[in-house]
Amino acid sequence: MTGARLKSLMTRRRRGAVALIAVAAMIPISAMIAANANSGQMVNERRLVQDGADALAAMHGTWTARSLNILAMNNVTETQLLTVAIGSEALAGTLTEIGIAVGTVNAAIGAHIVQYCNTGEAISAAACAAVNELVAIPADIIGLLALNMQFRYRPDHGMDVANRSLRAIEGMNRAIIERLPRAMREIGTDYAREMRIDEFHFADPCDSPEAKNCQRTNSNDGMALPVEKGGVETYMQFCAAMDRGALPGYTTFRARGFGASGGPMTKGGSRKPHVRDHIQALTRIDRHLKTFKDFYKNAVLVGTNGITKFPQWANLQGQQRRQDNSFLRRFNNKRNSLCFFGGTRNGIPALGLLPVIEAPVPTFWKLKDIHPFGLPITQPDKMPDAFRILALVQKDKGRRLAAQVLTEDVDSHFGYGQAGVYNPDGADIFSQNWRYRLMPATRMEDPSRMAGDLRRQAKSAFGPLATALSAVSGAAGWGRVNAH
Repeated sequence: MTGARLKSLMTRRRRGAVALIAVAAMIPISAMIAANANSGQMVNERRLVQDGADALAAMHGTWTARSLNILAMNNVTETQLLTVAIGSEALAGTLTEIGIAVGTVNAAIGAHIVQYCNTGEAISAAACAAVNELVAIPADIIGLLALNMQFRYRPDHGMDVANRSLRAIEGMNRAIIERLPRAMREIGTDYAREMRIDEFHFADPCDSPEAKNCQRTNSNDGMALPVEKGGVETYMQFCAAMDRGALPGYTTFRARGFGASGGPMTKGGSRKPHVRDHIQALTRIDRHLKTFKDFYKNAVLVGTNGITKFPQWANLQGQQRRQDNSFLRRFNNKRNSLCFFGGTRNGIPALGLLPVIEAPVPTFWKLKDIHPFGLPITQPDKMPDAFRILALVQKDKGRRLAAQVLTEDVDSHFGYGQAGVYNPDGADIFSQNWRYRLMPATRMEDPSRMAGDLRRQAKSAFGPLATALSAVSGAAGWGRVNAH
């Protein structure tokens, strides 16, 4: 009896023991669940931050490559338009010169008749005038031919179309260059909203004197387009493209049908490869100039003073041969004024009154930190910093489970991504094959420089990252940065 009672008592005491153990175990289990949830939340936030950084870098890289492709396309178009302008201006100027020479011939003959055919001595005044008037016939014929060329080939129309098109392209290029930083801010804002990013920043925003109307401090404007105004060497590069635009790397010229080592200036004519020779062969302007010059070089006038040589001041000036005439000189001078002096007389006293190009000379842009005639740079990691777009993003830490117990020092998450803009055909402003590629963030390898950039240019949300970057020293320091 006593044994049965004892057994019953012991059985009752065992009841509820597991419940007590379960209650005790719930505390560490809850902590583990909270920690796992917090870790998952942190990983997800880190993923969002990194995805946002990569997306912003890729977006900026896409627009930069696209903008460079448009500039390259426009540069090739400008070489063609300037070729049209030079040829049209040279032809129009030469036809005007012929018209002036015809008027000068008639004026010289008229003056001679007045002076030497009104006395009635050697021959009658009427006969004297008639004989001298015959001398003007070749000039009048060539003048009519010049007038016909004006209506047939319409050089003034070619000048007008080239001038208006050059102004339009110049406006487009300037708008692209000035607009890009603000456009990246506007598009980046939409990206950040979709990806739930609180702030973003592009390294070195607006770092170019050509970038207009964008905030240079405490902004999230994009990086400036990596181009800058060029000097005389850029004019020379432009004219090298006009002459030899289809060199290796000039893919846009090849796409437009120019053969090997040929551009719009040297491969643009149908009768002759060089546009200058094409115009001369098409219009026969060289023959008309030579005929005019040779006739009045040997022409004579009659009068009471006998036979006199035609005054050479009334003739065309300079040589008028097939390889050296007014048209060729005018064409070459206009081309040289563009290629070596930017189309102006400033600082060129040697040119004197020689004709310079009248077309609105566009701004000749060059790639930033890349010499116009330097070796081709093809890979993203070989390009200068201006072509490496670094995007940084910041996101506030989300609300945590058991935040009072499971405390964290981290208040914000930071991420960074970099895109490299490059041209596999070679770093050139005439090759329309620019593209981008995501790449390791090489610009973060100089943490002190990036810390200074963030303090100067970025919003206050990036202050903690700037502080962390300033403290970087070796691998341990980078671990601290990456912990964010």
